[in-house]
This record gives sequence, C-alpha cells and structure tokens, in this order.
Amino acid sequence: MKKISHFIWFVRWLQRLGSAILRRRKVIDLLPSLIVPKRRLLFDRRIKRLCTFNLRKQLSDYWAYDQCLALTALDLDRFPQGRMLRERYEGMLAEGRTPLILDCGANIGFNTYWLAVEFPRALVLAVEPDSDNVRLAERNTRSCSNVRIVHGAVAAVDCRLSLTNADQGSDAFRTIPNDEGDVCGHSVATLLRMFDGRACDLLIAKIDIEGFERELFSSHTEWVDEAWAIIVETHDWMLPGQATATNLLRALSRERRDFLVDGEHVLSFRL
Repeated sequence: MKKISHFIWFVRWLQRLGSAILRRRKVIDLLPSLIVPKRRLLFDRRIKRLCTFNLRKQLSDYWAYDQCLALTALDLDRFPQGRMLRERYEGMLAEGRTPLILDCGANIGFNTYWLAVEFPRALVLAVEPDSDNVRLAERNTRSCSNVRIVHGAVAAVDCRLSLTNADQGSDAFRTIPNDEGDVCGHSVATLLRMFDGRACDLLIAKIDIEGFERELFSSHTEWVDEAWAIIVETHDWMLPGQATATNLLRALSRERRDFLVDGEHVLSFRL
C-alpha cells in the first residue's frame, strides 16, 4: 500500500510539473514528496529564486502544499477582479499607505508565503492558533520580511478560546469559546491595531478557520465593508445543519460586491 501511495503522489507531481511548465504558472514544484518527505523545493518565477519549504511527514501537510503552492490556489490574477485588486494595491502605495493582508488560519504558512510574494509591499499578518503550526509557518516564511505571525486566533471580539479536533490533522484544528482556554482570540480591529493598521488599509482577508466563521461574522463586522477582497473557505459541508456560513453571507451582502466560487474558496471583491 505504501508503494502504491508513493507511486500515486509521484504521478500527481509529474502532472503538476508538466502543467506548471506548459501554463507558465508562477511557481514550479521541483521535488516530489517521496524523495525528501519533509522538504519541498520550488522555483518561484515571481522572484526568480529557488525556495525550500518544511513539512511534516503527514498527508495534511502534503495536501496543503499542493493546494496552496503547487496548484497556486490563491493566484487572483486568474480573474478580472484580481487584476482590479492589484490596481487597488498600487493605488494605496501611491497614496503612501501600507496595504494590509490578513491570513486567518495560516496553518504552516504556505498561503502566507504566496500572498507575501504576490504583494511584497503589503504587510501580511498571519494568525494561527496551534504552536507547532506556528513554528513551521515561521520557518516557511523566513524569507519574507513583510510577514508578521500572530500565535492566536481571529474572533468577533477579544476572548479566550480552546483548540479542539486535534485528531483530524494539523490543518483541521477548531476553536471554541472557553474563558479558561489557552488560546488568545483577537478581533480584526485588535489585530490591525497590533501593527498600527486601519480597516481602510485592508486589502485582503483570507479566512480558513474550520467553521468558526459563524462566530467571527456574528458581530463587529464593520471591517468587512472596508476589505477589498475577502477569501473564505466555508464549512457547511463539514458541519451540516449548523448554518456556519449564514453570518458570513449576511455580512458580505451589505454592500455591492462581486462573488466567485473557486474550488474550496468563496471570493468576494468590493466594488
């Protein structure tokens, strides 16, 4: 079974390699996982540099790398709205402002790295509640001087939280309110204040928090109307009957926005 699994991953890597070259993707994955299980190597065309990334020998890390980097899931330039977003970014820089990007549920830093290189003059705030994930995220983004990692979680208001769902893998941690919890929950306003930021400078908010979006968008959502792009992985499929996306959709529908569905992500662009 192990040999079959390795063979499947190798075939997938070959397919991605060919696709990246033919389609001129921004990055090329150069090292299949079966050769060095805890290290991946890619050539980043955006900065013309070879980059290494650290993983654990577990399927969730392999999937995260494949989705975030090898398959460039957050390459927003694929969409007209993404090109408009880049104009917003350039406009903010021309006004002397520092665009802010929130990566909530940063896991081990692959999406954080992607966004930091895509928008090199933005400040990227990566928020992750699990300490082991934080350590790997710090290693995987060490080449990005515009990244700041916050060990904690995003919430509607400042609070204490606990981690659950640990048995489902390092990419599936869920947070729940708990006055005696050991995780600091930070509101978006608090996260921005930590780095002297303002909601009006919020370029992108990427949110993948395993169903906690129901709580995040339940109150104090003024920042939503200021963000130029909001990218959310919803989890109604994982938590049937709990309407975890209802508050999100209510908050996003207050103003005129474009909506796209791309794989696991719902993308909302301010007009």
